[in-house]
Amino acid sequence: MQSHDGNLSFIESLTQEEAHRVLLTLLRAHPELSAEAETVAREQLTEVEPLDVADDIVANITALDMDDLNRKAGPSRYGYTSADEAAWELSTEPLAPWQAELDRLAALDRLDQAFLIVQGVLLGLYELQSLDFELKGWIEDFPEEQAKAWWELWQQKLPEATLPPSVIEELPLWRDFLEKP
Repeated sequence: MQSHDGNLSFIESLTQEEAHRVLLTLLRAHPELSAEAETVAREQLTEVEPLDVADDIVANITALDMDDLNRKAGPSRYGYTSADEAAWELSTEPLAPWQAELDRLAALDRLDQAFLIVQGVLLGLYELQSLDFELKGWIEDFPEEQAKAWWELWQQKLPEATLPPSVIEELPLWRDFLEKP
């Protein structure tokens, strides 16, 4: 949207927070637009691609190195953090945004999209087992233990959920806990 002189419009220059306030103000002034705004908002929710989730997790965990570990481990004003504990904490951090997005989608009753995040997390964690990366020795059990925790959490949200056969085929070593009723 450009102004008549070819420059960006004032609206396009708004920050997200400012744009949000403008939208809410407009909707209060014109409540008849609420249904249409809701439809547009639902359409704007991005579709989740499990392989993108998996790639993000793998990239962020394998990018961790000994410098990261050394910054996190050791004494601090809060006590002492062992290298094992620090490696685990560092490896958990890339999962946090996906947990937040899963919770957001579940709250919006977009369980189909939330379930795709779970699938992506499981695929990413599984892939970590076969890769060599700097902190792997510090987090040998991390992928499977996190996968179990994510799956148990999802089963609490939606007990009848089952993974598609195509995903289970990608996770053969975890079939025992993924296929439990």
